[in-house]
Amino acid sequence: MKTPSYLSFAVAAMLAASAQGAVLWTTTFSGTVNNAGNASRVITNTPSGSFTDTLATTTSALTRSSTGGNFFLTGTGNTFANYNPNQNVDNATGAGWNSIFDFGTGTQTIELSDVTFNIFRFNSSGATQATDTFLRNVNISAEYTLNGGTSWTPLAATKLVNLTNSNTTTGVNIALNYALGTPVTVDLATDDFRIRYSVLNDNANVGAYNGISSMVFNGDVVPEPSAALLGGFGLLGLLRRRRS
Repeated sequence: MKTPSYLSFAVAAMLAASAQGAVLWTTTFSGTVNNAGNASRVITNTPSGSFTDTLATTTSALTRSSTGGNFFLTGTGNTFANYNPNQNVDNATGAGWNSIFDFGTGTQTIELSDVTFNIFRFNSSGATQATDTFLRNVNISAEYTLNGGTSWTPLAATKLVNLTNSNTTTGVNIALNYALGTPVTVDLATDDFRIRYSVLNDNANVGAYNGISSMVFNGDVVPEPSAALLGGFGLLGLLRRRRS
């Protein structure tokens, strides 16, 4: 008569373990043409651990407060292996940019716990910059949607970031971690999952450009029902042997 409770306990224990979180995939960038049109970057998602989906990612939109010129900048220490919009985000009120990253062709269901954006600073020549004494505060927000952008939810509160701390001439980026208060379930087979990254001037006027070198998605894969049941039956068998 107690068998169902043992099985429920086993399955619950397996699902509870998923709350710890781990790297699901890392999003990186590589070269493409850099012209005056809306040239983007080649985006690669590298899965990790039990996450095995090969996601195809596109940028649905890159919106800049300024117009004209190349959409992206590259230069000394700042290559095509970065998402680096041509937008000074620290020189005028309202200056900034945002981009939407659309993650498609998935099959697995995940519990997304947090996302880390590794960011850096560069100048109008595209060269990455060393730390100095100036304050370059910008507001950086990160949101997600499961319905293609009909509604957006913050991953966490907007962060006030001093871009000066990105000493990229010595390889030090700023790691911005946005952790959800409660992990969100994302069915990559059916949900239209997208991330929107936005950076906006905080009334400073020193000057700074902001780019992303990588994005790291953390959480856990939700087991298929059959896998959870098999695991539960296995644990149930072990409990029975111990009782005997």
